[in-house]
Amino acid sequence: MIIEVYFSGGFIPPESVIINAINNAQKTIDMSIYSFWGSPTADNIKNALINAKNRNVRIRVIAENRTSNPNSQSYPYILSLINNNIPVLFDSLSSIGYGCPNNNGYLNHQKFIIVDSQIVLVGSFNLTYNALNIDANDLLKINDRNLAIRFIKQFEMMWGSNGNIPNLSNCKFQNYKYDLMEHTFYYNNQILDSIKVFFSPKDGTYDVISNLIHNSQNSIYLAMNKFTLCDYRDSLFPKKNYTFILVDNGTWNDKPVLNIRGQNITPDAYCQNKPWNPPGNILKDNIPNNGILHYKFAIFDKYIVLTGSMNWTYRGANNNDEVIVTIYSKFLANAYFQEFNKRWIQAGGSSNKNENIAFQEVEVFNVDGRLIGKNISIKKLRKGVYVLKSKNGNYKIIINYP
Repeated sequence: MIIEVYFSGGFIPPESVIINAINNAQKTIDMSIYSFWGSPTADNIKNALINAKNRNVRIRVIAENRTSNPNSQSYPYILSLINNNIPVLFDSLSSIGYGCPNNNGYLNHQKFIIVDSQIVLVGSFNLTYNALNIDANDLLKINDRNLAIRFIKQFEMMWGSNGNIPNLSNCKFQNYKYDLMEHTFYYNNQILDSIKVFFSPKDGTYDVISNLIHNSQNSIYLAMNKFTLCDYRDSLFPKKNYTFILVDNGTWNDKPVLNIRGQNITPDAYCQNKPWNPPGNILKDNIPNNGILHYKFAIFDKYIVLTGSMNWTYRGANNNDEVIVTIYSKFLANAYFQEFNKRWIQAGGSSNKNENIAFQEVEVFNVDGRLIGKNISIKKLRKGVYVLKSKNGNYKIIINYP
């Protein structure tokens, strides 16, 4: 088991991680994407996929139907895949590729790639230049066959078959899907306790997040692109004294955020007006180069990381095809905290006091493989890539610190 975490602007760019995974594929690549554009990033990924196809790697692509529109920025890249005999299934009927008729008209907003039934790439990233180079995004690369097989099962439910070509009579999106009931993967070692994976809209993602908020005891750090679900606003209210929320500028004036900021606004039937008094600890992003805060992650009790494609919106929880992953690891939680703290300070906030964690139970190596130590504080690590290895060496987390 190897977990790698990469953030935009880190020592190793997420784009290179994706391209290297594609270039190293030996047998299969399955991917679900929302958007795919922007030179040179999309060109590099497209060329890597075509090269993989030419060396007889089986590639299957599921895409959001908007990318099949000739006016979409993604259209030429998607069309190029199709023209190179890479099958693309859209989540609704389409004039190019394959279109699945079994859908409710919402979005395929998932972002994941499975390589050789062994490696899963998942996070908030889209396959665009801005997403992987300017905006604030995260990318997890998880090398674990059991987890990869779970993602393949979900993929093939949407694909409608386990074959090279989708089965349009059996493909399923949105509320046509069903819960496969396999969510938790246990590891129980000093680096990682467990990983859980859930897919909207059938796997209860709404309740998963509600329960994480409800069960939190001492800290919540939330970095979110869109936050329009008022139920989560209300769930966070009892935890407001230890909750820190960073949102994208685009959701700064949405009702839940306005209420958390302490402002009164006109109530409506869906979301009653409940301003916080005093206001919560909330800031809007200040990403350089006009980038957006595209994260969808939260850290609970310095131990649980929630991430994936799902914004905290009604459609994200109840209508769209989405994926969320929860990882129970204080080491990975600390890596996400470092990124949160960086963006929090960037937005004008003061540094949170959580940087002194020491990696007492694992060996710490640098990117070149040199042992740094067994009892080292995060403050002693310079920017770069570090490897945390368990005592038996069977588990490790690779962290790309910003």
